[in-house]
Amino acid sequence: MIIEKIGVAVEAAETLMSGGSPSTVVSRYREHVAAEHQAPDRPVARRAPRP
Repeated sequence: MIIEKIGVAVEAAETLMSGGSPSTVVSRYREHVAAEHQAPDRPVARRAPRP
């Protein structure tokens, strides 16, 4: 999940640096959220308990 958030942040920065508008960034972010909501749930990685 963190990797996806970093990817979206990089995409937003690229859009703004290339002259895109903040509303374009928000629209694209909403697309990412909708796609994440529709994606099947991934199993949560769990760490083994420490001895």
